Amino acid sequence: MSGRVFFSTSEEEFTFYQASDQCTQLGSRLATTGELYLAWQDGMDMCHPGWLADQSVRYPINIATSHCGGGTVGVITMDIDPNITSRHNAVCFQELVRIPMEMTLRPLLGSSLSVPCYFKLKTGDDPEASTMSALSHRIRWTYVSKNKTTLILEALNGKVQVGKEYKDRVTMVNYPKAHTDATIEITEVRSKDSGTYHCEVIYDNEEIYDSVDIQVQGIVFHYYTDHYSLSFEKAKAACNENSASIATPAQLRAAYHDGMDQCSAGWLSDQTVRYPLREPREGCWGDEDGSPGVKSYGEKDCNETFDVYCFAEKMSGRVFFSTSEEEFTFYQACDQCTQLGSRLATTGELYLAWQDGMDVCQPGWLADQSVRYPINIATSHCGEGTVGVITMDIDPNIKSRYNAICFQELVRIPMEMTLRPLLGSSLSVPCYFKLKTGDDPEASTMSALSHRIRWTYVSKNKATLILEALDGKVQVGKEYKDRVTMVNYPKAHTDATIEITEVRSKDSGTYHCEVIYDNEEIYDSVDIQVQGTTPVHLSYDIFLNQQ
Repeated sequence: MSGRVFFSTSEEEFTFYQASDQCTQLGSRLATTGELYLAWQDGMDMCHPGWLADQSVRYPINIATSHCGGGTVGVITMDIDPNITSRHNAVCFQELVRIPMEMTLRPLLGSSLSVPCYFKLKTGDDPEASTMSALSHRIRWTYVSKNKTTLILEALNGKVQVGKEYKDRVTMVNYPKAHTDATIEITEVRSKDSGTYHCEVIYDNEEIYDSVDIQVQGIVFHYYTDHYSLSFEKAKAACNENSASIATPAQLRAAYHDGMDQCSAGWLSDQTVRYPLREPREGCWGDEDGSPGVKSYGEKDCNETFDVYCFAEKMSGRVFFSTSEEEFTFYQACDQCTQLGSRLATTGELYLAWQDGMDVCQPGWLADQSVRYPINIATSHCGEGTVGVITMDIDPNIKSRYNAICFQELVRIPMEMTLRPLLGSSLSVPCYFKLKTGDDPEASTMSALSHRIRWTYVSKNKATLILEALDGKVQVGKEYKDRVTMVNYPKAHTDATIEITEVRSKDSGTYHCEVIYDNEEIYDSVDIQVQGTTPVHLSYDIFLNQQ
């Protein structure tokens, strides 16, 4: 619970709407039934029925007595449909710790991320009460992944201590100057930063927290067609052809800290040549001291030739293997994927599928005519005990026979470049999705309307819900009420196109069209940059004075 439940009483007690007003005056609101259950679970015991937000009347009992709750313990329901003019206590909830994020944050690998968190001092049923000064509240940020909790930082009395795993990467943005602002910034975000983050504030030995999920997007991979054969321009083109872009130095550093070890020099976006070396070894010492790190040759002439490090951000569909007893030549594999409503996957798409857990011990053709396979479970007979995307051959005979590795685009925004609407205009943003999945062209895991559709707006690593649709019903986020509609849904149930009216400057950013398939979120995105400025009103008198 991100706050606390308390009872507010008076001699005359309250009608439902009086109870709602009473909580508001105390800097709170009527508690929900779920919040009352959590308070009861934490030990709350109150033999006074009170109004809740759903207009029910309940009270929590932890000590069984014959005169209160009939000798039972639990949340006792006095009435679920009372007359709203009847009088009872008010059961209030005061939000004390808040992370103002409506959904999962999805920063790109190597980027910086601000995670806001704010807390209040007032407690109990006295709006002026403060049990201690703000700086004497202990603030704690923790990271939770696979049921393991790691301390990020702890702050008390204006001093901040950062956990060893986050040294030099995590700071409190405004504390202690803004002493109720626990916002943190994480730099050079890594894949292993994905997980749940808790912002905790300790009030009189009671831990109250809010949480947010973070899912880091993207993967860096080493690519070449023939070792050290790519000029800078050819390196960028090679990444683009494999559903990726050339990696930045920050992305390569993040990949290094995630465990990447590669003894091959490759181009990066700033025209430098570097490589990530975790284990210096003979023939690959890196710098003279032989220490691990991201090694750099510095900026190079664009005509020199090296390998390249690419960055694949996202997939708007899914990768799958198609097999047959005789397997396929390269062109047969192309035809096989086409028959299944798909195409051969790129190397970047296979890396993303591997990152999502794909493990197949069968080599397959990719679109660049290479043969590779993804291994997530190390075995001696497959990948020689290593994990990763295993390259079997980068230049095989195209008549050799292997499986087909296909990619099926499931969600698509058919825009190749940034949209640039004029300020105040209306804008249609198309998005379409498919139902077919796997290697069966007729397969459909669920009906179209049972797919959850979600549009989000991302700016400065902050994600805002635009709308969500399910079972033919659409809910629009409060910031977009009366401005955003779904154009053809649910009549055209695989069309998630939206229209935005009266476009504003602050609408500039990245828009994600997400479709949830069996709990798997697949999305495509488009950038919008609103053009023009807000008109400035000048009076006629001011105009004359300027003459």
